[in-house]
Amino acid sequence: MTGAPVAVDLLQAIIENLPVGVAVFTAQHTLAFHNIRFVALTGIPTEGVGPETGVDAWLDKMQGSAEYAGHEGAGFLADLRAWNRKRPLTLRRRRPNGQVIDSAYHPLPDGGFAVTITDVSDLASGDDTIRRRVTGLAAVLEHVPHGICVYGPDRRVSLFNAAYTKVMEGAPVAIGDHADDITRRRMESGEFGPPGEAEAYAEITISGINTGSSNARRRVRPNGTVIDIRTALLPFGGYISVVTDITLQTKAEAEARARAAQMETMLSSIRHGIVMWDTNECVVAANRIAAELLEIHDGDLRPGRSRQDVLQAMSARGVFGDAAHAEIAVRGMLDRDLHQKGQRTILLASGRVIEARYDPIPSGGDISTFTDITEAREAENQLRRAKEAAEAASQAKSRFLSAMSHELRTPLHAVIGFSEQMMPRTDDTAMRPANEDEIAEFAAEINTAGRKLLDQINTVLDVARFNASRVDLAHEPIDMDSLIEGCVRKAAVEARPAGIGVAADLPKDLPAVRGDVRRLSQALEHLLSNAVKFSEVGGKVRVRASIEATGHLLISVRDNGVGIPAADLQRVMEPFTQSEETLARRFQGAGLGLYVSRALVEAHDGTLTLHSRPGNGTTAEIRLPPSRLEPTPSGLSGPAPS
Repeated sequence: MTGAPVAVDLLQAIIENLPVGVAVFTAQHTLAFHNIRFVALTGIPTEGVGPETGVDAWLDKMQGSAEYAGHEGAGFLADLRAWNRKRPLTLRRRRPNGQVIDSAYHPLPDGGFAVTITDVSDLASGDDTIRRRVTGLAAVLEHVPHGICVYGPDRRVSLFNAAYTKVMEGAPVAIGDHADDITRRRMESGEFGPPGEAEAYAEITISGINTGSSNARRRVRPNGTVIDIRTALLPFGGYISVVTDITLQTKAEAEARARAAQMETMLSSIRHGIVMWDTNECVVAANRIAAELLEIHDGDLRPGRSRQDVLQAMSARGVFGDAAHAEIAVRGMLDRDLHQKGQRTILLASGRVIEARYDPIPSGGDISTFTDITEAREAENQLRRAKEAAEAASQAKSRFLSAMSHELRTPLHAVIGFSEQMMPRTDDTAMRPANEDEIAEFAAEINTAGRKLLDQINTVLDVARFNASRVDLAHEPIDMDSLIEGCVRKAAVEARPAGIGVAADLPKDLPAVRGDVRRLSQALEHLLSNAVKFSEVGGKVRVRASIEATGHLLISVRDNGVGIPAADLQRVMEPFTQSEETLARRFQGAGLGLYVSRALVEAHDGTLTLHSRPGNGTTAEIRLPPSRLEPTPSGLSGPAPS
C-alpha cells in the first residue's frame, strides 16, 4: 500500500503545477478539491472555506468580493446561480486586472461537477483583433466605390457588396448563384452586346474563370456606362470579381485625348516654334515648326535631348555659320540666366533671321519660342530705305526748286534786260540802243534766253508726263548717223567756251532705228550735256556706236570728268538728283537730265546704264533692242530740229 500514497502525492503535485485552475465539487455540491491556480484565477482566497462549504455559500463569498463587483461580475454570478448542474456550462469574464478567464463546468457521474478555469487573455486578444479586422473589412467592403463579388471554390456567389449591385444595376446576382448561370443570364439579356459579340465575350469570360487565370477587361453596358472588370484568384479557392464604373474617367480620357489632338494640331499649325525644357534643360515637348525654323531634323528635338545637344546639332549642320560664329552663338545661349525672361536674335547662315524668346515656368524649366522675322526685318529695312529715299527726294526737290528758280530767272533776266534796252526812254525822245546792230544782238540774246527757258519748261513737263505714264512717240525710221552727229555738233558749241572737245566715232552704215527722232535726240542731248557739264577744262567727250553680238545697237557717251561714286549710280538716275562729287559746276541744272534720258530710252524698249569711278570719268550706254532696228538706212528721218 505504500505505492498508493506516492501516486497520490505525485498526482497532487502535477495538479498543483497545472496552468489551469482545477476544482471538484461533490454530489452535495461542496468543495472537495482545488489547486493553487484555481484560487489565483478566481480571485477568491480559500480561507474559511472547508469541505462542507456548499456552492451557494461559495457564490455568496464571491458576490461579496471586489473581484466580482460591477455589472459584468453580477451577470457572471447570476448565470452560475441559474445553471442546471446536470449540463456543461462555459462562461467568460474579464477580471479587474484585465485578464480574460474562461470557466468550464463539467457534470460528474456521481452528481458532483468539476471546474476548470483558464487564462485565455492572449486568445481573447487575438479574437478581438480578428473581430475588429473582420468588422473593419466589412465596413470597407460596403463603402468602397468598387463593386465586389466573391465566388467560392464551387464558383457560386458567396458575397457581394452594395456597390456591386449599384454598378451592375439591371444585372442582379444572389448568394448561391453559379457563375455559368450568371454569365448565361446576362448574355441572354443583352448585357454583353449583340448575339455574336455576346457569345464571344461570354466564352472569353467563362474560359478565364475555368482556367483560373486573372484578367482585366473593359466593356460598355447596355445603359451606356463603361465598366472595368478585374478578376483575381483567391488563396482558399474561388475568385473575386471587382467591377468599377469608369464612365466619367472614360469621358475624361476621351476629352483629354481630344484636347491633346487639338493642341497638337494647333502647335503644328502655328507659325511659331515652341520648345518646352525641364529643370535639367532637356526637351519635354516641341512642335514641328521649331525644327523647321532652327533648320534641324525633328529627331534633334525629341524629348530627353539636352539643350546643349540641340545647339551642337545646329552647329554641326552649319546653322550658325563657321566655327567661330557658332561657338559664340552656342555659348551665349547656354550662359543665360534660366530664371529670367530673355530675348535674342539668331542670324542663321541661310540668311534667315529668328527671334528667340525664353520664358521661365513657375514649376521649373522654361519655354522657348522661335519666330521667323526675316520678312519683318526686310520690311523694316525697306521702310528705312524708303524713309531715307523720301528724305533724299525731299532734299532733292528742295535743291531742284532752288536750281529751277535760278534756271528760270537767268533767261528771264536776259529777256527783261535786253527788251528794256530796246524800249524808248521816258526822259528822252531818242531810242536806245541807237543802231540796228545792237538791236539785232539784243534780239538774239532774247531769243536764246527764251529758247533756254522753253527747254527747261518742256523738260519739267516731260517729267510730269513720264510720272503719269503718258509718253507719245512717233514710229518712223531714223538715220542714226545724222541724229548722233547733230547732237554732237550742238554739244560742241556749248563745250567750246570751256575748251572741252566733243567728237563722234561712228561706223559706216549704222542701221536705222524705228522710233521718235525728237525723243531720241532729246535723250542723247541730255547725256552729252551732262558729260560736258561734269568734265574738267580741256576735257574730252566721245560718242561711239556699234552693233553688239546680241544684235543690240549700243550708243555710248564717255567723258573723263570727275566721275560718280558707285553708291550714287542708281540715285543719280532719279528725278531732281545730281552727283555731289563735282568740283566746280559750270552749268546749273534741275537734275532731270538722266531721269528724262532713261525714260525716253525705255519708251523705245531700250536700257540706259552708267559706269563710273570717281576721278576716272563716266560712261553712259544706250542699248536699243534688235526689234527697233531697220534693215537699211535709206529713206530715213534726219535729226530733230534744234
